[in-house]
Amino acid sequence: MLRFLRPLLLVLLTGLLLAPGAASAHDQLVGTDPEDGAVLAQAPGSLTFTFSGEVAVIGAQVAVTGGPGGDYLVGEPVVDGQDVVQEVAGMEEGTYQVAWRVTSSDGHPISGTLGFTVGEGADQGAAQEQGTAQEQDATDDAAQDEEAGSPVAQGVDTGLPGWVWVVLGLAVVGLGAILVHTWTRNRRG
Repeated sequence: MLRFLRPLLLVLLTGLLLAPGAASAHDQLVGTDPEDGAVLAQAPGSLTFTFSGEVAVIGAQVAVTGGPGGDYLVGEPVVDGQDVVQEVAGMEEGTYQVAWRVTSSDGHPISGTLGFTVGEGADQGAAQEQGTAQEQDATDDAAQDEEAGSPVAQGVDTGLPGWVWVVLGLAVVGLGAILVHTWTRNRRG
């Protein structure tokens, strides 16, 4: 029986040692244009969000409120590696709040807000009070995942890549087959 188990254990240990590690942290927002709390002389033509890693193309969302009101977004956000760009138009003098949400490279949604002011006469304090929610705690991520209906909200996310589970499943099946074979051979003999 040991002659069957040794190669199986050797393959499993080699696979686990050579496996790339699971991502341990969500990507983070590292910069925006305009910056949070900025006072701009003229309205921007686009909003740019730069992240610590490449975000997923699917699921990027941006919402802009404030100013005189209206729809400021032009098209959908464009994801280009670590950058997400949202074209905007129609902004006048006033204070604006921007809410963003993207899917991190590890598959988890991350989100936050920022504020800025267009024009010198606008209320600068309101933009700065909005603050930036660049880092989300686990409770926020869980609430977002639940809203999105993702497997994470259903308790499926274990932090291990799927292939590790496949290897472990095959190891259990292989070990079971060896045990059944040994047991049936011993009963006959």
